[in-house]
Amino acid sequence: MFLALVPLAAACWWLERRFRPAPLGESCSRLFVFATGTIVVCGYAASALGRLNDPLVWTASASAVLVAVIAIGVAFPASGRPAPPQIPREGPPSRFERIVLAPMAIATAVTGLLNAAVLIFTAPRAWDGLTYHVARVAYYLQHRSMAFYDANYWAQVVHPRNSAVLSLHAYLVSGGNERVASIWQLLAYWTCVVVVYGIAIEIGSTRRQAAFTAMLFAVLTASLMQAAAADNDMILAAYAGITVYSLLRYRSDPRPRHLATASAASALALGTKAVFAVNAPLFVAAAIDGLAHAPRPRSRAWLQLAAFGVAALLVFTVPSGYVTMFRLFGNPLGPASVRTEHTFEGYDAATAVRYGAKNVLRFGVDFLSLDGLPRVTIVNRAQRLLRAVPAHIIPRLGIDLEEPGGARTTFLYDRIASAHEVHSYWGVLGFTLVWASVMAAAFGRRVRSGARLLAWMTIGFLVLQAFSSLYDPWRGRYFVTAAIFAAPVAGRWLAAKHPLARAYLVLVIWIGCVSAITAVVFHSNGVLVSVDYGGAHPSLFQLDRTGQMMANRTSYEDAVRRFDAIVPADAVVAVLLEPASFEYPLFGRGLTRRLIPINSFRSGRQPVPSDAEYLVFGSALEPPRSGDVHLGSDWYLRPLTR
Repeated sequence: MFLALVPLAAACWWLERRFRPAPLGESCSRLFVFATGTIVVCGYAASALGRLNDPLVWTASASAVLVAVIAIGVAFPASGRPAPPQIPREGPPSRFERIVLAPMAIATAVTGLLNAAVLIFTAPRAWDGLTYHVARVAYYLQHRSMAFYDANYWAQVVHPRNSAVLSLHAYLVSGGNERVASIWQLLAYWTCVVVVYGIAIEIGSTRRQAAFTAMLFAVLTASLMQAAAADNDMILAAYAGITVYSLLRYRSDPRPRHLATASAASALALGTKAVFAVNAPLFVAAAIDGLAHAPRPRSRAWLQLAAFGVAALLVFTVPSGYVTMFRLFGNPLGPASVRTEHTFEGYDAATAVRYGAKNVLRFGVDFLSLDGLPRVTIVNRAQRLLRAVPAHIIPRLGIDLEEPGGARTTFLYDRIASAHEVHSYWGVLGFTLVWASVMAAAFGRRVRSGARLLAWMTIGFLVLQAFSSLYDPWRGRYFVTAAIFAAPVAGRWLAAKHPLARAYLVLVIWIGCVSAITAVVFHSNGVLVSVDYGGAHPSLFQLDRTGQMMANRTSYEDAVRRFDAIVPADAVVAVLLEPASFEYPLFGRGLTRRLIPINSFRSGRQPVPSDAEYLVFGSALEPPRSGDVHLGSDWYLRPLTR
């Protein structure tokens, strides 16, 4: 299967040779879109043939893409040299700039190495990863296809599948190494860092200011938590950033290639997660701004963008599952039960607006957090003191944010700071630096048009999230995308002249860099060094595979261990578990067990298949009887006679 990388690498190399020289942001954007797009196309081709595990199909598909790329390049040769971005001149770095940039560079390098080590040497442990991201990859490999199957958990089959294809490809080319199944999240993280640099350059920042904004994004708590998680929110952020960068790049270099990259990135994002559609108005605004600088007549540029967009949707979005959902449930977003669980569907307009306005405030308070700093007494006290301010003011205005209305779970003022892939927001640097920059750019005077656009896109992102769906505290990961828009705006801090402003920047940057390192080292569901605060926490590297995977759900660790000890590695197991259970560990090392879900969210409980050798079940769904083995918690195992 490793040979399938050869034609892909050759196509990437040829593509970059054809378009060089190009700014770093442009090259990185094009490579990320082309590589992931090629894998997605090859994956859907292999799935359609029912040969998802066949290396020959993957290699042949990638080779066909290589031939097509070369043929198109020969037929349509590149014209002229690209216009270089206008970068303001700057002299040698000042002492102030070195004091700011040096710790950021150290923190970025250290956290980057630590996240790479976590990804390479530990098993997946993210909640969403084990319940559906990597779990559905295992099911797809088992079925040799990405066709719909009766899952215990709706998210395994309702969510679009592009990111699953990337994880599946990484698993196959690595020889079945589950630890690198999330490699595209880490690659997306570094792509985002480069893209933020490119966006900052396009809106008129100097190189040092752009480097400052790129490293600022890199050390935000939410960014670091997503970088090595078995999720797909960083991949989504990369596509969003590439879309915006390509449209901004079109302002200085109005060539169709940038419109093609933006269209492909948007289509890949929509095929990765449906929530991308919520932010469509933001990208339309970026397109209007970018194409306003197109050569006259501008109608031609809009026609090109429309043509690229339609083609990209057909190739990267249509196969991702929306058509299947519409055919099965009459709605491309899946069954009504899923939509009502997450959105304001079924609410009247006035109620939805009222709850949406509350959600704006709820998210605003969530950003006021010391996420990333360790959960020691002094940090916990500072967190409570920080959030006591809105907790004192907002209720006095007659606004009850802690009421259950408009929320999937209750909002809490008294939320402890965390370093977690779903709970964490931007941390210290978010409310002390980034949001201050966004507000200044949105409402201040003498602000460049590009910076103002990005500031309003950040604000718009928060508003769209608040009004499009019910509140939940797990949306910190969604705001990684907003950080792509917000971070480039903060570059002006490096040009601060007032001594107080400089002292403030140095202080918050140093605190932010410390919090970046502690966020990775003292991750809420797996510390990298053994510590003893609030109980003993062994290092993640000292745990075995099961211990690492169950770090997010320790109450079921004994159940998984006992299951592994009893059930043979090649057994056929019927699975009757509650939705959002950790199914992935049940496949076993090397994914050798065959699992058959029978608690279908679509069709209800299914009969136990005749070839099943064991039934693993939750006591809430099936009462245990004599002869059943209690695995742990509410899980039981029933050996089946043939």
